[in-house]
Amino acid sequence: MVATTVSFITFESVYRKTLLMKNYLPVIIALFMCFNVFSQEQIKSTFRGKYHMMSPDELLKGTKNTKEFVETAAPSGSVRAIAEFEPMQSVIVAYMSGYGGYFGIPVNLIASFSEIVTVITIVESTSQQADVLDFYNANGVTTSNCEFLIAPVDSYWSRDYSPWFISVNDEICVLDFPYDRPSRPNDDEIPVEFANAYGLTLYGMDLVQTGGNFMCDGMYAGASTDLVEEENTSLSTTAIQTKIEDYMGISNYHITADPLGDYIKHIDCWGKFLDVDKILIGQVSTSSSQYDEYEAMAEYWANQNSSYGNKYQVFRTYAPNGQPYTNSLILNNRVFVPIVEGTGSSWNDDAVAVYQAAMPGYEVLTFVEEPDSPWESTDALHCRAHEVPDFDMLHIFHLPTLGDVPWATEYPIEAEIIPYSSASVSSAVLRYQVDGGAFTEVNMTNTAGDTYQGIIPELPGNSVVGYYIHAETNTSKTANHPFIGAPDPHVFTIGEGTGIAEAETSVSMRVYPNPADNEIFVNVFTDVAREVHLSILDVTGKVMLSESYEVHAGNVIKQYNVSSFAKGIYMVKIISGQDVLMTGKISIE
Repeated sequence: MVATTVSFITFESVYRKTLLMKNYLPVIIALFMCFNVFSQEQIKSTFRGKYHMMSPDELLKGTKNTKEFVETAAPSGSVRAIAEFEPMQSVIVAYMSGYGGYFGIPVNLIASFSEIVTVITIVESTSQQADVLDFYNANGVTTSNCEFLIAPVDSYWSRDYSPWFISVNDEICVLDFPYDRPSRPNDDEIPVEFANAYGLTLYGMDLVQTGGNFMCDGMYAGASTDLVEEENTSLSTTAIQTKIEDYMGISNYHITADPLGDYIKHIDCWGKFLDVDKILIGQVSTSSSQYDEYEAMAEYWANQNSSYGNKYQVFRTYAPNGQPYTNSLILNNRVFVPIVEGTGSSWNDDAVAVYQAAMPGYEVLTFVEEPDSPWESTDALHCRAHEVPDFDMLHIFHLPTLGDVPWATEYPIEAEIIPYSSASVSSAVLRYQVDGGAFTEVNMTNTAGDTYQGIIPELPGNSVVGYYIHAETNTSKTANHPFIGAPDPHVFTIGEGTGIAEAETSVSMRVYPNPADNEIFVNVFTDVAREVHLSILDVTGKVMLSESYEVHAGNVIKQYNVSSFAKGIYMVKIISGQDVLMTGKISIE
């Protein structure tokens, strides 16, 4: 047993060196095969999990996809990448016929999936489909919520090769990419197979990628480790970011180091967007050689602005023994978290508590590994399943009011409410609470196109206001913003105000259209004359535009050209003297 462990370490250390000297690889693999360094069982589990490779000969082929890839034109119009925490209708898993048949995930996890979404299982034939159905029926899977995609596959890492989903002009589409495992041509074809099977428009982005190394927030932010640069050496970092923006609508693409410091370099092995402004980062013991790297990564995200314009809330799961707690999957109101047994299990409950604190209202479920497909720090639950968005989702685009806001006589809340179907919005309401009390409901009015507005009335200074938006269609489709609604509303705090005195010198501002593309209008109302300074800032705080002017009592409307602004969220600020009178956010698309 000791000799086997030493052999593995020797193999790995030499392999790391050969990333730059690949002429050694054939010798290493030949030795690997000749001396049978691993038993067959170890090749099945430890090797697969660590390298996301089915056999050692894949090491010869590296991760750069050299197949001929047909890139399509980038989508035109409104383009948005779908986040994992948005409404989902299905989840993709793959069935492997080898070793007597396996999925890489426990069947009780598949059964839990089937309670809330449709399970799409990739199988190679109708006979395999029949076998899987029998297996599902015998193990508590809700087979009425099962569908099958008949297509050959090479591995069970459906996260890595499944389609990426984008919204193009409010229609769900598939985005294909060259998969970074050239020895798995069948896996690489799954996005095309899926698009054909479900009648979705297919776009092709010629950027070598893998699903485990990408996450997004459903607005303007996305992230990958610098593996994306290593696998696309013909492209500059700017060119990579441009492709991501053109094909996915992501203007704030974070390319980070890999604090895990392991071969796989997938971002889902140590980090995860839990919401637009929430991120989970793993944590290791102070004695770990990677401790400083993990702490630097947590600090990096804590200092970044989210697509809401506020700083990210950073949550940490402690994993001193490589527990894969961050490698979870969010499906609607459930979070599926991989946990471990035996050594290291004493931190399972703490990990669950972190998820519960970060995601109030969600049901957090835990799952242990299959014996022949163990969870690894480099490969667990999220790596082996891939969510599919609700094709007919009711999408709410909203820039929330957060943090400290000046006292005012009213607080307008605007949102775009867009059915991704032929349905129409039948109801839109704003629900707010004061100082943690009961929610009060006010109707939202359709002011123009897909834009709705609700008004939170005048409230006492220092009030803490929580609110969320709820909408329904005439086909009974519902949506909240934020997704979970009442358990975790948007929150802002009203500044001190005396009521009458403040009302006598009130200021209000409206910025429209929102979202905008070429120009915006800023409507400032004040009931006393004053000189004001208007500035527009990006999420990093850089001033993009500024102007000082005199505002007389009443309305003053200013027009600004923003056609040169990159897509993203911007803050509009009105200052008079040393006082910030009003702030607002606008989205440039």
